[in-house]
Amino acid sequence: MSTSSSLAPLFEEFPPVSTDEWYEKIRADLGPRDLEDVLHWDTNGVSMPALRRREDLAGLAHVDPEADPPPLSAPSASAPNGWRVRQDIRHPDVDTARRLAKTAVQRGATDLGLVPDPASASGLPLSSPHPVADVLGDLDLDSVRLHLEGGPAAPVLFADLLNTVSDAPLPPDTTVAFDPVGTQAQGLGPPPAHAFDLAATLATSAPEGVRSLAVDTRVYHAAGGTAVHELAYALGALSEALAHLLDRGCSLSTIVSRLHVLVAVSPRYFVGLAKLRALRLLVPQVIDAYAQDRAASVTVGPDDVFVQAETSRRAETVFDPYVNILRSTTEAMAAVLGGCDVLSVRPYDATLRPAENFSSRIARNTQLILEHESHFDAVADPAAGSYYVETLTDKLARAAWSEFQSLEADGGLLEGLQTDTVQSTLRQSRDRLQQHVNDRSEVVVGTNHYPNLKETRLDDLDASEPPTTPPTEDAPSTSAPAPRSLSALRSAVAEASTCASVADQLQRTAADHEPLPSIRPSEELEALRLRTERHAQKEGRAPVVFLAPLGPTGPRSARATFARNFFGVAGFDVREHIRFDAPADAAASAQEATADVVVLCSGDQTYPDLAPPLRAALQSHEPSPLLVVAGNPDALPDVPADAFIHRGSPLLDTLQQFQRRLGIAVPSAR
Repeated sequence: MSTSSSLAPLFEEFPPVSTDEWYEKIRADLGPRDLEDVLHWDTNGVSMPALRRREDLAGLAHVDPEADPPPLSAPSASAPNGWRVRQDIRHPDVDTARRLAKTAVQRGATDLGLVPDPASASGLPLSSPHPVADVLGDLDLDSVRLHLEGGPAAPVLFADLLNTVSDAPLPPDTTVAFDPVGTQAQGLGPPPAHAFDLAATLATSAPEGVRSLAVDTRVYHAAGGTAVHELAYALGALSEALAHLLDRGCSLSTIVSRLHVLVAVSPRYFVGLAKLRALRLLVPQVIDAYAQDRAASVTVGPDDVFVQAETSRRAETVFDPYVNILRSTTEAMAAVLGGCDVLSVRPYDATLRPAENFSSRIARNTQLILEHESHFDAVADPAAGSYYVETLTDKLARAAWSEFQSLEADGGLLEGLQTDTVQSTLRQSRDRLQQHVNDRSEVVVGTNHYPNLKETRLDDLDASEPPTTPPTEDAPSTSAPAPRSLSALRSAVAEASTCASVADQLQRTAADHEPLPSIRPSEELEALRLRTERHAQKEGRAPVVFLAPLGPTGPRSARATFARNFFGVAGFDVREHIRFDAPADAAASAQEATADVVVLCSGDQTYPDLAPPLRAALQSHEPSPLLVVAGNPDALPDVPADAFIHRGSPLLDTLQQFQRRLGIAVPSAR
């Protein structure tokens, strides 16, 4: 080994390995398996080889290996990779929301998000005249940046904020998440012309430094879109906003200074990371095209795009919710390394209940650990130069740009919504994602694989449902015209008995197209398990699935584990045993356990000898349980059984069939 203290001799001892040599080694290790099947990955909208080399960077337009600072970093950033820690406040109880906001600021959050949900009682309440003052209490607004959510309700909160602070300066980069196109896509808000009027007045009348125009890609993520769809539709929404606001007299420089982009980051780590980087490359290209068209001297670079990231609601689960902590940590890492400016980590139990102290603390500390212990803020654009990430960034950007061009050629995003083109595209993506989860080709830990057999959630969900309040004679009237300017909005908020009444005025429209939904792919399997829980509450017990491991150790153990996971997904009472010596012993124990289903777990070679005597012994019981064999029926043509389960069994459909046979009512297919 070299004794030199310089790096050059060290690296000289490791001669370069050619790509052909790498592939020769891989082929030798893989044996008969196809190289393309193993090394070609489908990465959420694009497909690319997993093995990337330095030469792959040569053709990437956005990469300059010698750039200092790296192409996607901000040279004037206070920290090389600094981001702001945002905590969202969405509790429906005002006193609790105020306490959570104060604790968040005291314990490390630099930003607060105020998140109402006018469509339900699960968000911040708008039922008072001044919800912003109610929640913020005596917090020093000079020390915290605010982010106002709620779609059409966001401008209402903004008007209330301005009335509360009496025109005092707001911290820079305070944001209002009003996306005039995104609200249309969701079937919310006023008609398009009114929505763009409101967006224009927010852009021209908001105080200096406030980012009051949003492009919300979370809308398309929630509807099941791939990363390519999210990027393409974000560009479509930006293009629509630029065109309509410029026609209303807004200057391009004003629009750009007000712009911020909201992004959801999924657990697909590298895709989430590359998606943010691709977004920074694409947004300036759209703005530049409008600048050239309008002869405006506006220049926007990748680091000028203000990006707020949020961990994905779509990826969250009701069952085994602590796994959501792992998911959100992965998502937060991707968002930070992808270069977000502000990050919000959703509480791990957000699908179960409004966040309280513990889950809010875990969400906040996830970011603080990344910053203070993992030092993710120490290096500008940490992914720069990564062969895989740079290539994936380029592929996502090119695929999204191509889809955006097709969208524009067909009339733009709003036209695509009117003609159902966008909905159809997202529907196909959503159905594909749903099928992958339902069939377990995409693993969701705790939901479709490795379930916690003892876990129940029905009581948690029932307790989290808000009580319904019947309408009263004092319900807010919707006869007043909806305000179209910021000054009119502030006056309406000041004069209204509740902010909810003003928010209602901004949502009085019936969508003339199919609104985009907000989904969680785990919901169908969660509903399956909750049906079993309801059945257990009604009948006093859940159906009992009795595992009967017989025969050779290896096959019986592997198939018993498979059967345990398979039936555990439905919330059945799975009874496990290490082994039985004979079918009669298994049948006797199954009778003692009052089993509804008995699963024979063994090897293909022994099933013909074990299944007939086990079936005969079970049929002597009254009532006789179902006999299920853990194996593929195509390989076991003469084995008697009521059903088979194996890797190719469609998980959701198969478990629904068992529920029906066991007397559990199952709704018709969606």
